[in-house]
Amino acid sequence: MKKNQLRLFITNNFLIISLIGFFLSAYLVIGVQKYNRFETGEDLAHSVQPVWHLSRFEAPDSSVLGGGTSFNDHFDPILAFFAPFYRFWPDARILIIFQQVIVVLGVIPIYLYSRRKIKAKFASLVISFLYLYFIGIQSAISSDYHSATISATFIGLAIFFLETKKWRYYWFNFALALLVREDVSIYLFSLSLYAFFIKKEKRVALITGAISLFYYYLIYNFFLPLIEGRPVFSSISFGTKSMTSTIVETFLTSPLEFLKSFIYPLVKLRNILLSSFSFGFLPFFSPLYWLMAPFTYLRNFAADAVKYSLQRHYTATLTPILAFSTINVLKKIKFKFLIYLTLMLALVGTFYTNRPELDPYYPAPPIALIFKRAFYVLPPRNDDYEKMVQLIPENASASVQVPMVAHLINRDEIYHIPDNYKDVDYIILTFTESFYPMTFEDMEALKTKLLNDPNYEQLYLSYAGVLLKKR
Repeated sequence: MKKNQLRLFITNNFLIISLIGFFLSAYLVIGVQKYNRFETGEDLAHSVQPVWHLSRFEAPDSSVLGGGTSFNDHFDPILAFFAPFYRFWPDARILIIFQQVIVVLGVIPIYLYSRRKIKAKFASLVISFLYLYFIGIQSAISSDYHSATISATFIGLAIFFLETKKWRYYWFNFALALLVREDVSIYLFSLSLYAFFIKKEKRVALITGAISLFYYYLIYNFFLPLIEGRPVFSSISFGTKSMTSTIVETFLTSPLEFLKSFIYPLVKLRNILLSSFSFGFLPFFSPLYWLMAPFTYLRNFAADAVKYSLQRHYTATLTPILAFSTINVLKKIKFKFLIYLTLMLALVGTFYTNRPELDPYYPAPPIALIFKRAFYVLPPRNDDYEKMVQLIPENASASVQVPMVAHLINRDEIYHIPDNYKDVDYIILTFTESFYPMTFEDMEALKTKLLNDPNYEQLYLSYAGVLLKKR
């Protein structure tokens, strides 16, 4: 592209480039700075350790997940694409950076599709903002790395290429999306229903649906048994953590119990309404939403309230479905006044859904962190944490509290307390952080026991924590 052409391109697209630049910068700062502040959880370590192994041409094992292949947690061979970069810079932050870039660039097909269908630049900018500011995206990018978070972009691309009938790109993205995470194949299957019944692309729909279901079946009945050295196709399985059989059984035997489990407690129904309110309730009028969103809401059957909340990475995959559904409804509205009126409602909805104290574990929108001076100042305990981390030899085994795990991940044996603490060479107990997964009482008892155990040498002790070495 010549200099004049580049200048013209930037001029014509200055606002969307600025919007992408702002959110990309903000989300990179949030993700990297939370790592620098030792505020990342164990989920980041779950993905980083297998990438470290892969970068060394080893099996993607994970001691953090209890040993064996990391694919027992989620089947995400996309991690292999990060391995060459991790070889160059073996640091957990590389996954955070890749995630933020992939997620933010996922707004491009939404903007392009909106410009094509609505033909109003400002409306397209608003929809792009709704996507990037949506609570499902914000909370996902601020809570470690998750394959579910980046899968939102691949699901969005699949919808875009289907809607625009760019089949060459559709099939390339389809193949790549299957490698991101096992449940992406379920979303692609739901997209095949939309292609078959609504878009009348029956050939594409049948191929998409058949491959998606067959691939999902192969993951648990061929790929995982093969990796783990078990007999393949020895039994029929649909996931190591899948609730599919329970959901189907409940639906068939007790429809009332099924409905009750889906909407009660009523916060589940509230979250469905709020997610659509974030896009002005427009998704409710789109068949794309009703054919794809229900697969996201299967998490309503989870016992853990966080999993059916709007926070963390659990709502990220819903975001492109909401955005494209919104565009498909807006393109049918002939009067620009009504388009902008509904988009104003959507802005009210997205700000309302992101309001502070929405839930007990959602004190404020994560993007607010970039405007807080204190966020850029590393806590005093960081110096102690860094010194303890540096005192552990590169190949030594260790069991540490959750905030320390990702900082010590480049080794064969790393665990979070209390896992394997009796068998490792080093233990780190921190006194200023969450005691998860232990209770306060259990943590105090373990701390007292270890500090008085003559089999351990105290290498470092401060108000922030203690580093113990087995004698």
